[in-house]
Amino acid sequence: MSVKTTGLAIIGAVIFVLLGAGLVFLNIRAATSNTNTNSSVSTARLGADRGAPTEGMQNLGFNGDPSIWLYIEGDDAVTAVLRHELLALLEGKLRFARVTLLQTPPTDANHPAMVAAISEQEVTWTPVYARARLRARFAFASDKGNISWRDEEAFVLYEPAVRLRGDLTVADETRGLISRPAYTAHLGRAVAEQIIDQLQRALEGR
Repeated sequence: MSVKTTGLAIIGAVIFVLLGAGLVFLNIRAATSNTNTNSSVSTARLGADRGAPTEGMQNLGFNGDPSIWLYIEGDDAVTAVLRHELLALLEGKLRFARVTLLQTPPTDANHPAMVAAISEQEVTWTPVYARARLRARFAFASDKGNISWRDEEAFVLYEPAVRLRGDLTVADETRGLISRPAYTAHLGRAVAEQIIDQLQRALEGR
């Protein structure tokens, strides 16, 4: 083998390694996704007027302070994206003035709170094709931060408040060049957007 051929082979190998590393560690996407979501949600609402989330919050158990506690269970990569996206959407789309991330489940009985967790995830990834099926649980209360009621059979409200609990599934199939971090971000974002959509509907009384 000539020196020139050997040099080309080494260069090709280096390029291959760098490309492979990029698809594993960098956020690279040139793909098309088909993402479907389904949700089952229960909502309770008492003494609250319909309207935008920031209107009449005093009547929703916020005591005039549109802040919220957020607890996301889990520490895997998709959950990390979910945590980041929910924080951004609560502050941006729903305009909560302050979102406090908790390291442990909320226990205070008089503070708005949301909890969420990805309970199941099946992910298959290759650089040119990926598919996944995720299931998540979530709950929100404007009046009772410990959300101990989320596993109870029925809602019981004694004062103006909004409560929400639900399960959702995300089924995705993506074709085209996509790195592992980009696919992880896509999945976490899809779950977060669905949760926020359901919360917005509950707050607006839709």
